[in-house]
Amino acid sequence: MKPASLFGKELLHYNYGWFGSDGQFYLLFNATKGESDPRNMNGVPQSFQPLELPRQLFSDSSNHMEAGQVCTSIGVDVSKSRSPTGVECPPITITLQKDKAAFLVSQTTAGRKHIMANDAMPEYMLRNRDNWHRLAQGMRHAVHKDEIVMISGWVKTRSWVLGLGQKRGTTMIVNGVAADNANEGLRVDSTDPSSVTRRGPAQFRLQSGQINPLRDQCIFLNYYKAKSRIFAPPKLEANAGPHNLPDSNEDPDNERFDVTTNNDVETTSGDDDDIEIAEYPPVPSNHHPIDAALDFILESAECDVAIASDVDVHDILEGVPWPDDVNEFLKRRELSLDIGEDKKVGKFSVKDMIVRKYQNLAAHRHDNEPIPPEPTDQPGPSSAEHSDYEQDESTIPTADGRWRASAIIPGKIDGDTFEWPHIKLSEPDDDEAGATCPAAVSPDGKLVAAGFEDAVVRVWDIDTGALMLKLQAHADNVAAVAFSPDCSKLVSGSADGVAIVWSTYTGENLAQLVGHEGDIWCLAYSPDGATVATGSIDCTVKLWDAHTYDIIHTLDDHPSVVQCMAFSSDSSLLVTSAQDQGKVWNTRTGHLVSSLSGHENVVWAVSFSPDGRRIVTGSEDNTSRIWNSATGDELVTIREHTNPVWTVQFSPDGQEVLSGSYDSTISLCDSYLGTQRNLLRNVASTVTSAAYSPDGDYIASGYSDGSVNVWNAKKGTIMADFKGHEDKVKAVIFSPDGQEIVSSSDDGSVRVWSMEDVVRLVPTF
Repeated sequence: MKPASLFGKELLHYNYGWFGSDGQFYLLFNATKGESDPRNMNGVPQSFQPLELPRQLFSDSSNHMEAGQVCTSIGVDVSKSRSPTGVECPPITITLQKDKAAFLVSQTTAGRKHIMANDAMPEYMLRNRDNWHRLAQGMRHAVHKDEIVMISGWVKTRSWVLGLGQKRGTTMIVNGVAADNANEGLRVDSTDPSSVTRRGPAQFRLQSGQINPLRDQCIFLNYYKAKSRIFAPPKLEANAGPHNLPDSNEDPDNERFDVTTNNDVETTSGDDDDIEIAEYPPVPSNHHPIDAALDFILESAECDVAIASDVDVHDILEGVPWPDDVNEFLKRRELSLDIGEDKKVGKFSVKDMIVRKYQNLAAHRHDNEPIPPEPTDQPGPSSAEHSDYEQDESTIPTADGRWRASAIIPGKIDGDTFEWPHIKLSEPDDDEAGATCPAAVSPDGKLVAAGFEDAVVRVWDIDTGALMLKLQAHADNVAAVAFSPDCSKLVSGSADGVAIVWSTYTGENLAQLVGHEGDIWCLAYSPDGATVATGSIDCTVKLWDAHTYDIIHTLDDHPSVVQCMAFSSDSSLLVTSAQDQGKVWNTRTGHLVSSLSGHENVVWAVSFSPDGRRIVTGSEDNTSRIWNSATGDELVTIREHTNPVWTVQFSPDGQEVLSGSYDSTISLCDSYLGTQRNLLRNVASTVTSAAYSPDGDYIASGYSDGSVNVWNAKKGTIMADFKGHEDKVKAVIFSPDGQEIVSSSDDGSVRVWSMEDVVRLVPTF
């Protein structure tokens, strides 16, 4: 038999198909492409509706596997020699501790792309699998509908080798080749001539001095699969576990190992060149991880169909090696299953996965284990240096005298109630910090800063929650903070009338901006990093050179306390508000450009449109208004609220404005016509803050009762109701990548909530 020419280069998320007896993946259609797309040349299912998933669900790692990393079945010992100079993959010794065992080696680093476990994909499969099966039948494919799978991820490399040893005690040596001769791939020498090896891509061995320039060799797949209660377990020939190849059955007559690859593959054997690894007789269905998971669901719950993915199983294993009997392992775990009200489908609970993730993080911190941070290329303090801290928030200095801080709130499932897990940013043993000002997130999304009533500014790592900096120089309550665009500086304004510029790398007090004769209530960094603006109860706004720290202009045409301010995206304009008026200033000359007159009471909020040509304001007079920033002309008056408007913002595309009110609602209106598109209401509490996500797909809102909500901006539907704060929420803000929501409150806490967790639980169709 000839080795299968297996599918790899065009394997994409949302591909539907099945694995044939030859181990090849056969494409049925792609769920995101239209009927005219070449991938769907054979047609699409009846009543086809494309599946669209939020980008937060996608994970992309360019170095998922290191060069020379080995994946094995159970019963394989691995030892590596020291890597000689110029050798990308050092010699590896494989020793079999049992008959029939397999291994795979990636010669080069392997990348991974996958979709995290979520509720949307199983629901999509349940709704459409009958139509998929009819499409396959119409194409005259003899495939059972339970054999149709959905690709949800893959691991790809440039060069690989797969080995199968037949006898216990066999030693197989994998020899790496110098990078400049990598066209020869990996060589495998075995003490048993019956051992079998396959490797790819074969064609590059024929071209002297060349290596495979593409990372197109698919060595592992992730996928979703369904199983009906009334049908026998389907046969599946491929396994996509990301770390260990599941062990074979001890019975040598029921042995199979197979790996999905791309392009040409070469099979070598000491005894038979025609051996096809994917052609071993079928193993019991409960041996395959996904089949075991499906059987477990059907045995444990009353449902017609079970749906699971190998990512579910990997999550449940929590890093332990694949067990001999996956089904029995699942039975010993206390696992939650989601069963639809109509009992049509059963699946592993994504809520349970999320809670378990945070419980594991909390347990690691309780055991004093550092949490590995993401690499950082920023100089100075980084998550790499200050990443570990205690769950109980005790003060434990790190090596350089900094603090471990913050708490993991694991959340819990109580019937139909889900308490969302999150990170509470705090300083250990300090309950006297008092209320916090609106928090700020650095433009690179790595840091969170907030000022407190105890006159201290605190800065945390957003991913680990580690307290990075504790900045002390103010003499009174800190009312506002803002990061510089390059993230190297942080400015804070206080009731002591002084603004201080800090280094975010060292915590050094770089400059004190002295000039106001009263409390500073608001401040902002210009997007170009050249200017700092401060507003005070002394009725003035001061513009400071962000490099020399000199006063550039004093803007004193305000009738009272300066409440709020914002820069235009090009930094050329600054809008400020005092009493019932807004003022637009030229930041270069300090000249008044226009006045925004028309409100009948205090203006509480201002926001520029993305292009800087328009401004939206929210007022105590129950209205929000849109103005021409250059002329001050009132363009639109929005009267959708029955109480004062506390927060306003343009959508990222400028087509819509939101306004949050004392009447407990958020109104979404067309920014040109003023017509209402959606009205958001969930809790009977004042909306104190609201913000669009960077892509405009979601809205986060904070309330006076401490609630934080997440909404689908297009549909106007609620996605999550976060509980944790015990007092008014001062601010909600998305991180620049939209992956986190940060909220700060008068209860003195700052909390970080995961949008990844939210979109995993909420179907988007």
